[in-house]
Amino acid sequence: MTHGGWRSFERFRRRCLIVVVGLSVLAPLGLHGQTLTPELDRARREPIIDGKGAAGIQLGDTEDAVIKTLGGLPWKIEEFEGGARRDFFYVGVDPQAQWTLGLGITFRRDRAQAIHIFGGRLPPGAYPYQGRTSRGYQLGDPPDRLRALYGAPDEVLSQRPGVQEFWWYRAAGLIISPGERAVRGEMEASLIVLNPQATPAEVRRLLHLP
Repeated sequence: MTHGGWRSFERFRRRCLIVVVGLSVLAPLGLHGQTLTPELDRARREPIIDGKGAAGIQLGDTEDAVIKTLGGLPWKIEEFEGGARRDFFYVGVDPQAQWTLGLGITFRRDRAQAIHIFGGRLPPGAYPYQGRTSRGYQLGDPPDRLRALYGAPDEVLSQRPGVQEFWWYRAAGLIISPGERAVRGEMEASLIVLNPQATPAEVRRLLHLP
């Protein structure tokens, strides 16, 4: 990875992963293994199935099944809630350092409960995750398109007023940070696939919200 690509990933990691997923104790990432693996390249082209799966992973998959699908152990594993929750994090970087892909999988009792998709890009390039949701939304699409496809969200969640918002579509099993955010010349977007039966308390816990 180029030095510029390394800086790009570090900024993306801090803003998206620590803020969105709460992986707040990530160790510095080495330069090894950051090119996109064939498994991650295949995963980023898979459709997003509302409330059921994404990246070739299905909600309810075991840790072993996810490891097999994504081609090996994750770059990082974090445990929360006394070990009741485990988060796997996979990352892939474009060889030309134009984008960064992050996949986070939240497990409870060895079953995938949520799939987090993160993308960072340098304009004019596209986002790395190419799959669309069941209604056609793609990572980074503008809020107006999200509303046209899914209507008004059931709830808008945010860690702090004026900071990143998350639109929760309960029946669809999606939490989407609408549109994209420009930070120092880079663009970022994210969404989460989860069980449509998830409760408000479970969603807030998933996002590490009070």
